[in-house]
Amino acid sequence: MNHKIFGKADSMGRPWAGYIATIGIGGSLAYINVSNTGAEVFQWLFNLVSLLTLFAWAMISLNHLRFRYSWKIYGRDEAHLPWKTMAYPWATY
Repeated sequence: MNHKIFGKADSMGRPWAGYIATIGIGGSLAYINVSNTGAEVFQWLFNLVSLLTLFAWAMISLNHLRFRYSWKIYGRDEAHLPWKTMAYPWATY
């Protein structure tokens, strides 16, 4: 979902809507440590972010494999790729 308000900036290029959203979310998350279960909530958030990071890298690797497969299917040569690795495809796996 793309909101137009987050694409606007002031005359110096500062995205105030993004600042306000970040301060609002970050400020509300700071109050987690007020309760006794703050460490447990922080651990849950940490685990969730770690899992989503792992998922994101898996999707990047999958997209890389599919891109290279399509590149070959369309008859293009690897010499035309702007960046190549000697470890392909093993590094991606």
